[in-house]
Amino acid sequence: MDSTINGKEAVSMRFSPQMLISYSFPTLPKETYTVTWIIEGKKETETYTYGDMPTHAKPTKAADLLFYYTFKGWTPTVEKVTEDAEYTAIFNENLYPVSPFYPKPIAPVTPVAPTEPANRGEIAHAIHVFCEDVAK
Repeated sequence: MDSTINGKEAVSMRFSPQMLISYSFPTLPKETYTVTWIIEGKKETETYTYGDMPTHAKPTKAADLLFYYTFKGWTPTVEKVTEDAEYTAIFNENLYPVSPFYPKPIAPVTPVAPTEPANRGEIAHAIHVFCEDVAK
């Protein structure tokens, strides 16, 4: 005799007018599930068996003029497969260094006013002689 228990299919057997035994079968998980990896808006799908731990190679993100990117992890946290899942790559945004002393702050530079050379006539004469030699 077949029936249902809590909406699940059940098998019932009557052993006597007073004794009826019913058993409902647990819902078995699907054999495989789809895991979708989202990296910079692009989707990659893979199939995994129930209970497997999904893995993906460390993704990368191209640098731009101001920043380079390092992989931080997946959101949500990757877990063993029990159902279809989507994981999105998260990247840290790193500002390119602007000084060989980065990350220390760059000390401000105080401008120096230009000064007149003390030997201006000698410099002019040396330039004149140089130009005459080049012209020869």
